[in-house]
Amino acid sequence: MRADIAKNEVDVSANDAALDDPIMEVAKGARAMDVNAIINSAILVGISVAVLSRFAGIDSDLMRGWTPTEVAYRVSMDNWYSYSAVLQASPVSTKAFTSGTVYTIGDIIAQRTEGRGIGELDRMRILRSMIAGFVGHGPMSHLWYEDSEYFFDNVLRLTAWWSFIPKVILDQTFWGPIW
Repeated sequence: MRADIAKNEVDVSANDAALDDPIMEVAKGARAMDVNAIINSAILVGISVAVLSRFAGIDSDLMRGWTPTEVAYRVSMDNWYSYSAVLQASPVSTKAFTSGTVYTIGDIIAQRTEGRGIGELDRMRILRSMIAGFVGHGPMSHLWYEDSEYFFDNVLRLTAWWSFIPKVILDQTFWGPIW
């Protein structure tokens, strides 16, 4: 009996020493880093770099000598004008891509808020969210609001300043519950 207690004390002290050893902790962390964490991190970093380089490079040939305030103003305004031009030329696909992007980012944030680590993100769930935004919400919202505007402007001829009230009521009654 006494020998068992002594053996347990030795085992506990050996485990405590291993936990205090920083080299052992790093080794455990390296083993814990799984393939999903690497894949998810690579995907997120790759997309972030692509988007940020596109966003920052929009006026790169014109920015020589600009102050940081001018750069911040011009880059944001030029990106907005560029988005507006694409939206005007191709409204349904632009809204589909915008909605798919927002749904994707939203699902990543939701999963992280649920307490999942970067390696635990469910890529199939993220893909389903992206498809829901890309196929469903973006194009369907475009059609709903286009038809709603047509109905109120041309059928009911409600164009006064207060016409937003019945539009909101109709929207919240019929379109809101769908999403």
